[in-house]
Amino acid sequence: MSNYRFARLGASNLKDLYLLFAAVYGKACPASYFERKYDTAYTGVAYIGFLAYLDDLPVAYYGVIPTFLSIRQQKVLAAQSCDTMTHPAHQKKGLFVKLAIHTFDLARQEGIHLIFGFPNQNSYPGFIKHLGFTHAETMHRHTIRFSNTPIKMLLRKLGFAVGRQSTEPLANILLQEGHDGVIYDKAYMAYKRYNSNTVIGTPEQRFWVNLSKGGWIGALAPLYKEQFSQTLHNLENLTKASSMTFMISPGTGLDSALSKTRKAEKGFAVIIKNLSGKYDTCRLKFQFSDIDIF
Repeated sequence: MSNYRFARLGASNLKDLYLLFAAVYGKACPASYFERKYDTAYTGVAYIGFLAYLDDLPVAYYGVIPTFLSIRQQKVLAAQSCDTMTHPAHQKKGLFVKLAIHTFDLARQEGIHLIFGFPNQNSYPGFIKHLGFTHAETMHRHTIRFSNTPIKMLLRKLGFAVGRQSTEPLANILLQEGHDGVIYDKAYMAYKRYNSNTVIGTPEQRFWVNLSKGGWIGALAPLYKEQFSQTLHNLENLTKASSMTFMISPGTGLDSALSKTRKAEKGFAVIIKNLSGKYDTCRLKFQFSDIDIF
């Protein structure tokens, strides 16, 4: 470990994330992706992460992205655990844990109260066993597939969609239901455009969607549980997608509405590390639009 050097992520070394990404995944990361993803200046805090170097070669990275949560109707600075990368030649050397400890110390210094995340199966054990995260819940995945009539197939091929796009914030229905969760305001939704998502809909109902990922539905508002079949029909007409995927915390209104017609599949694990211990996290709920890949 003494041969490695650790440096905080910043504007001057963001280029090294692209080098590491290419080494780890064998492909280039889209241009300007990390610049936009780590530009969290709207929170007052940015570049919460560390790179590991061997000589001048970037070999590992771990970081979090600050965001605001509403907890018991208080605005709380938190962060989402996101990118974890280790060069294949430098795995199993304890770099992930070392980088995470540096990152958590920095997060505390910057006033971040808690970190939440949605790890994959490979990184999940490390977060739980070595970094003090707790498993809060497992999200539900609901996939809806639509019939393929000739006219629907043609419209999907042409990519037609009706309704209007909107830059106005979409209400977080989880907060309206009395849960705690991510605050959706203009600054947050403008920041989230580092991925190819958009808000579409009608004056009566709007949907936050990412059609580049094959029909991911991040959020919707309002939730008409009594006419939910009509809601899905409207969404199909708006997106022209052949299928739609929801990712939602159990015990929420949207999960309940979706579960009435289909059995939920196992989705992402939700893990939490309470850095300050000041806030109770038991009422936190999440949906697809909260996850960094959306």
